Amino acid sequence: MFSKTVNFIRLYYLALFVVLYISFHNSSVYALFILNTFLAYIPIELTFLINKLKRPFGILFLTCLWLLFFPNNFYLFTDLFHLSLLSPYNSQTMMITTDISVWFKLLMVILSVLPTTFLGCWSVDNVSSIINKSVLKKISLTPIMMVILFLNTIGVYLGRFGRLNSIDSITSFKETAQNIVSQLVHLDVNAIKLIVLFYVFSLIIMATYRLITSLPTQKLVD
Repeated sequence: MFSKTVNFIRLYYLALFVVLYISFHNSSVYALFILNTFLAYIPIELTFLINKLKRPFGILFLTCLWLLFFPNNFYLFTDLFHLSLLSPYNSQTMMITTDISVWFKLLMVILSVLPTTFLGCWSVDNVSSIINKSVLKKISLTPIMMVILFLNTIGVYLGRFGRLNSIDSITSFKETAQNIVSQLVHLDVNAIKLIVLFYVFSLIIMATYRLITSLPTQKLVD
């Protein structure tokens, strides 16, 4: 059942990337959205791979790689700001436009952001559980998850406002590390408020996910 679900998700994203490329590759802003969607999918795929591994070293390596790429997942949610470029209101009537291209872009963004965020929550839940069972056995699952979400929040902030991404950490590790330290040392009050807001938002999203997935299903009775 798990393998079928994984294959379905992979097919969904393959189709999504094809449609996004055909639709947005000529637009500078939305072309970046395609890249961000791909980067946001990487930690989901890494979680699929981690679940297949049995050797501790392999699990540890992919988990570290997952921690590096996971902020891209929640970062994608901030790309909803790009919807402001759609100009959805008719300038004369001030009614929402019936232009099909505007609605198509809206649906494409939603079909990218919402499933990716939901699967990101699943990914956090899954990897936290693996860390809890294999490394931090004496620490409960919730604190592990909260620490991961805090690190994720820092990553989202550095990505959005510091213009850093996970690939920079691989291609130019020293410069990226120095940049990260410099930005964190010089955080101002407004930046700290944003980080706190992002963190609270992440906790709420995660709590909502866990609440929804814990809801019982009603069995049909003949």
